[in-house]
Amino acid sequence: MTERKLQGTASANLVKFIRNKGIKAAVISTRTGVTAGVIYPFMQGRRELRADEFMAICQFVGADPAEMYREE
Repeated sequence: MTERKLQGTASANLVKFIRNKGIKAAVISTRTGVTAGVIYPFMQGRRELRADEFMAICQFVGADPAEMYREE
């Protein structure tokens, strides 16, 4: 499995997790310090997160980062 595929899986799973929890992008941005200019494109599938952004968001929303990499 390629690194790009893993990133795509983790991103898709994190977006799904956030949507299932009903957490708003603006709240994530405010609480994590990750700018809205990063969060909104990420939520729309137009941008990947850096590792620090990914970890900050996972921590805030209560997602296990390792679980985000699991394929369904």
